[in-house]
Amino acid sequence: HEKVFSILCMVDKFTTSGEGKSKRLAKRQAADNMLKRLTELKVISPDEEEAVKKFEELKIYEKEDPDSCQTNLQKTYSKNVLKFLKDLKTSNSSFLLALQDIDLLDPNLDCTKLLQNIAAEQNFDVHYIPIEQQGKNGDFHCLVQITSLPVAVCFGTAATKEDAKVNSARNALNFIQLMCKK
Repeated sequence: HEKVFSILCMVDKFTTSGEGKSKRLAKRQAADNMLKRLTELKVISPDEEEAVKKFEELKIYEKEDPDSCQTNLQKTYSKNVLKFLKDLKTSNSSFLLALQDIDLLDPNLDCTKLLQNIAAEQNFDVHYIPIEQQGKNGDFHCLVQITSLPVAVCFGTAATKEDAKVNSARNALNFIQLMCKK
C-alpha cells in the first residue's frame, strides 16, 4: 500500500487537483494543471507564455538523481536558506539584538532605515518593488526583496505608495525578528 497525496490548487474561481507520492509532487502537479487551465483560458498573455517557455528551456529543474524528488536548484536553495537563517540566528550584531526589543507597530519607527541598517550590517541587499496596479479598495502595494540568494520577499499595503513601502519594510523586520528569536 503506497501513500498518495492529493492537493487542490485554487485561483479565484478555478480549482485543479494534483496527486503524487509526496506532497511536493502533488503540489507541483496541481500547479502545473492550474497553469495549463489558465493558459487555455488565455488568462496568460502570449508574452507571459513565451517567458514561461524560455524559463522551462533553462532546465534548471532537471533532476540530478532520477530516484530523487529533489532537483539541483532545490538542494542549492535549501542549503542557502539554512545558512542565511543560521547566520541571522547566531549573529550578535547590535541592530539584530536591538530588534528583539523593538515594537514594530510604533508609528515613529523608521522601518526602512532600520531594515537598511540591518542589511548593511548583515551584508544583504534590500530592493523595493512598488506594484503599479492598485488594489480594489484603492490601496497601493509594495514588495521588498531582502537578500539575493535565497530570495526572501515581504509584502506591504497602504493608502499611499510611501506607506506601502514602509509597511513592506515593517513586515520584513517582523520576519527577521522571528528568525532571530533565541
